[in-house]
Amino acid sequence: MVERILFVHAHPGDETVTTGATISRLVRQGAHVTVLTCTRGEQNDLVTESPGAGAPEEIAELRASELSRAMSVLGVSDYRFLGETGARWEGLEPRRYRDSGMTWGAAGPQPALEVPDALVSADEGEVASDIAAAILQVQPDVVVSYGPDGIDGHPDSRRVHDATRWATEVLRVPFYVLGQSHGRGAVSVDDPESLEAKREALGSYPSQFVVGDDVFQRASGAPIPLDAPERFGRLRPPNRGFGGYGRGARIIACIFALVIGIAVGAVLTVVHQSTVVVGSTVVPWGLIAALVVAAALLTGLRIVYETRVVAGFAAAGLLLAEGVLSLGTPSGTVLVANNLAGVVWTIGSVLIAALVLAWPRFSTLRTGRIEAPAAKG
Repeated sequence: MVERILFVHAHPGDETVTTGATISRLVRQGAHVTVLTCTRGEQNDLVTESPGAGAPEEIAELRASELSRAMSVLGVSDYRFLGETGARWEGLEPRRYRDSGMTWGAAGPQPALEVPDALVSADEGEVASDIAAAILQVQPDVVVSYGPDGIDGHPDSRRVHDATRWATEVLRVPFYVLGQSHGRGAVSVDDPESLEAKREALGSYPSQFVVGDDVFQRASGAPIPLDAPERFGRLRPPNRGFGGYGRGARIIACIFALVIGIAVGAVLTVVHQSTVVVGSTVVPWGLIAALVVAAALLTGLRIVYETRVVAGFAAAGLLLAEGVLSLGTPSGTVLVANNLAGVVWTIGSVLIAALVLAWPRFSTLRTGRIEAPAAKG
């Protein structure tokens, strides 16, 4: 099965500077790589020698053509801009997110003033929705973007982090961020072949970078070593779902679920034969209550812990208690009689457990938490 990875970046060139070697390696290994670029870098500086320096629209066209060349070098055929086809929430008109620019103020990096349709001025929910639209179409195994501080604190890259994190948490897709080289799932890429591909791709951006033998440099900024490794780590939502608990807590939860399952299974098996006469109708309230409670218990555990494991222990306890009590008591009392109620309870409890455990992860059905903004008239 082909691995699918989605990279989300703020401006053309960012994908090569921060993840170029990684993209090259993944493509060579046969992965399907998609690069999603959120703006066209209209406000970025140009190197002095760059021809065609002009208005933001001219810079945008130049950067888009450079991005196309870099993608060809890295072997990526699936690249797109946020707000356009493949990265726009269904039902909304396509739009262009513009580079917000950056100025330095007393509080650090700030967006430039008076940039119409800037990425940082857009509703964060709209940005997250468009990223989610790309995720839903690409169906990636992993999404890669920036850490909370973005690249050098740039407002656009910080916004990209926030919106991408929101989208991946809602859609429950693993999210890896740049710069984290420790912890479970950390990745580092620095092999010579991948770094050489990165060097060549950087050369596709003559308006942005001056590429030397050992370093490259932006129009403004310090030289950056070409052989610097690219490091990533998985960003996990704090204490979310069963996987967010420590090993001890997970073991306790499973034991608790098993005990609860045994206790509930025993009580329900005892009462499932109970009936009440309403008028001339015999109502099997015990059987109805047993099936409802069993379904509520297992479904609740699946939703609360967001895993099949805890619900599975509870189901095992419930069915174990039912099975033991069906053998009869020491006094000879048969609690699961060979009648309609007994058959329905025996088969129904197994079907309920199988259905709850086989159902897709409930959290994957929550895409409605990201809502498209109302269309502007």
